[in-house]
Amino acid sequence: MAVSGGETYNLACPKGRKPNSARKWGSVAALPSILGGFGDGYATLAITQMNLSTEEASWFSAVPGFSSLAGSVLLSILVDAIGRRNAILAGIATHISGWSLLAWDCNFKIIMVGRVLTGLTLGSLFYPGQVYTVECLTVYHKRLRSSLVSLSGITHSFGVFLVILLSYFFNYQIMSALAAIFSLLLFILIIALLPESPIWLHLQGRKDDAEKSLKKLGLDQSILNGLGTEILTYPGSFQKFTMSSWISNIKKLTRKDVYKPVFLLTIAFVISTLAGAQAVQNYQVDIVGPDPSSTKTDNQQQFSFAYKSSVVSGVLILVAHVCTTLILPIIGVRKVIIPSCLCLAACSIFLGYMIEEKENPKLFVWRILAVWMITFVYNFGIQTTNLTVLGDSFPADAKGFAGIPILGLAVASSVLVKVHPFLQADLDGHVFYIYAGMSFISALYMMGFFYETVGKSLEEINERYK
Repeated sequence: MAVSGGETYNLACPKGRKPNSARKWGSVAALPSILGGFGDGYATLAITQMNLSTEEASWFSAVPGFSSLAGSVLLSILVDAIGRRNAILAGIATHISGWSLLAWDCNFKIIMVGRVLTGLTLGSLFYPGQVYTVECLTVYHKRLRSSLVSLSGITHSFGVFLVILLSYFFNYQIMSALAAIFSLLLFILIIALLPESPIWLHLQGRKDDAEKSLKKLGLDQSILNGLGTEILTYPGSFQKFTMSSWISNIKKLTRKDVYKPVFLLTIAFVISTLAGAQAVQNYQVDIVGPDPSSTKTDNQQQFSFAYKSSVVSGVLILVAHVCTTLILPIIGVRKVIIPSCLCLAACSIFLGYMIEEKENPKLFVWRILAVWMITFVYNFGIQTTNLTVLGDSFPADAKGFAGIPILGLAVASSVLVKVHPFLQADLDGHVFYIYAGMSFISALYMMGFFYETVGKSLEEINERYK
């Protein structure tokens, strides 16, 4: 039930509004996240294929994260300025350009330009789709919301798996060309299938377009007049976008229901990222190392087992996100993320010990197992859960501020993958003990400051932050 002006309205699902329709459109809105997965997984095998130095490899891995800082700010503006669908299309366009450059046989500087372009929306391309899903597709299905929002995590992880798998069979240039072609096809698909958010169109005064979008999505007028939705929490505060109006929106950061989720989620993203799992994913071939039983002298043949293990890691990432999507609506985010942080700490200690004993060939398989466990635990309970709460945690008139926690994640991720090779060179396995400590700190923080969103209305979540 919802109360407005003393009147009570029923938020039950209207007749004919079945969850399957929401799942269908939610799946389409989540597809662009595949490209973010391409960018995340690309470095895993490309680094060794390119025979980069430690310095070059660190920049190759870190540059997309640094460029995503600008991309997150830009997308936060675009999602309110030009609409949810158009923001998605703008993000896809940068991937088309970036992957096309990476497909060339060119020097390291051009490769870096390509990495910058693919990194612009690396960590935030999922966000317009999440906003779209929350405000349009789960109006009548509260418990379905977390499941649909986390679809972006599944498509992202599928992208990671796919790029690692294809990189095992093709070199980095062919893989880049395939990614550019896929990005172009996805661009065309979004234009053809996905209508603009009727909520956004309505708030821009485009009433006729909003009604057409509602019809295509199978929704009714109630989500626009506020009688059947929790989205329009602040219906009087929306205005048609101009740059000056966007600047004035900064004042919304003085509201507790805006600055509090910004602050709490940014810290959550940063400390959980510094737990080191992303460095393990990026450098897992080097962490696993050459097969001690191999008699081959060729570098690629020595690392053949490590390459194969990275493909398994890609599968685990996908499986982890699927499991999270199924489990989150049942047990909630807190019961997933807190145990996962503790498990990640234990796995990091295990990996650190295995690396310290790397001279023992009998422990080679155990080192691979430790990498797999870290990969699964991080993607199962931390990465997906963190990103899932973004779509739920901000009021409708301040969705763009969710870009700030993404900025925090991007900074932490970039710094981590940039310095990790040097930390491991100096500290060897002890660096993973540091990561274990950060995982434990993350668990404590989540216990105290990570709010439950599953099964809660958007109004209840916003009131909690207030």
